[in-house]
Amino acid sequence: MCLLATSLLIYHCRVLVDRLKHLSGDLKQRWFMKMQKQKAVLIITPSFSPDIGGIATHLDDLCRYLTKTGYKVFVATCQPIMTRKAARYFEHNENTVILRSPLLGWRFFIPSGRLRFVYETILLFATAFFLLLFNCKTVKVIHVHGHTAAFAAKLLNLIFRKRTILSTHNLFGFNPAKLSNRVIQKSLCSMDFIWTVSQESKDELVEMGVASKKIAVFTQWVNHDIFLPADKQLAKVGLGWDKKFVVLFVGRLEPAKGADILTSVAAQSNGHVIFGFIGKGSMTETIKNIAALSSNVLHLGEIENSKLPLYFNAADILVVPTPANEGFGRNIIEALACGLPVIGTKVGRMPEIIDQSVGLIVVPPYVENIKSAIENLYNNPERLARFSGNSVGYVRQKYGESHAESLVSAYEVSI
Repeated sequence: MCLLATSLLIYHCRVLVDRLKHLSGDLKQRWFMKMQKQKAVLIITPSFSPDIGGIATHLDDLCRYLTKTGYKVFVATCQPIMTRKAARYFEHNENTVILRSPLLGWRFFIPSGRLRFVYETILLFATAFFLLLFNCKTVKVIHVHGHTAAFAAKLLNLIFRKRTILSTHNLFGFNPAKLSNRVIQKSLCSMDFIWTVSQESKDELVEMGVASKKIAVFTQWVNHDIFLPADKQLAKVGLGWDKKFVVLFVGRLEPAKGADILTSVAAQSNGHVIFGFIGKGSMTETIKNIAALSSNVLHLGEIENSKLPLYFNAADILVVPTPANEGFGRNIIEALACGLPVIGTKVGRMPEIIDQSVGLIVVPPYVENIKSAIENLYNNPERLARFSGNSVGYVRQKYGESHAESLVSAYEVSI
């Protein structure tokens, strides 16, 4: 009797083991088929959240759109460059995998130039190689951002042979006399498709020898769940700006972004207008010193992108005083989405973005003309209110998520 019971127990155990093996094999097969069917993209970029700046914010929105539409996203990047805030070296969830390379003293020893190009390329190549090594069959397309990422992708494709898309975010300023520029040229010509930030950028790439038929201009979009209008008075009270007329600067505190232009405007303006500077850069200490001595200048430091809507809603005007080579100017559409009118310079795509119904475009001399434009809106609250009232609807109509669909359409050729 005991022997019979033991035999039956062994039999049923074997049946159970066989069924588990079959189930395990079935699950593995289903998982493999799912991974084969799932669309996946590898994004290579030197800047990614929690880094600050337009590229990182754009990639946040792009990744959100990709995962929402069924993509698995792999991101090869570095630790934050524009901010000292550290991030995890490896993050993952069901649809996103992020691998960040350590900077290894980059901020201190390799600030710019050829060495930075080489070093950044090595870091991006290493992280991307690791991700592709284990996900080669899953990843169908590589989407790179910036020229160092493009060169890293060119090296990777000597091994992995993937369709590669490039997004530019500024002008390259190509100089054929420089070896590094010729290397960049070869990388760009090897891309399967290129999205440029402006027509000016597209024209530059065509002059560099990139085939026009594989270049198109892309337009960014706004996350309207984050950037939306709120009660201005409550926002002003929350920031201690009650009864203050505030002009805002958001971006790198660099002469190339016009930070020096706006400090000159502030020095010549009456005390009724307050100038707030958000960001960091080579002019950080200068602006801190000006703010310490001037009652109408505020140094607000680095502000996380998710917290910018409060500042946009509390301010009265955003000024984008870039003197040259502005790409898209993402802060413009984010400000407009919050109902904040914009004064910008006549460079890059700004004249296209800042419609006459939502703001003003100025030409040189910038200090005098920006000062005049600010005074015009300060003295004409009805006109300012009209700009503000038009802004939200304007952005929702012109800078919606349909642009994401157009951008990602370049992936589908290889899927």
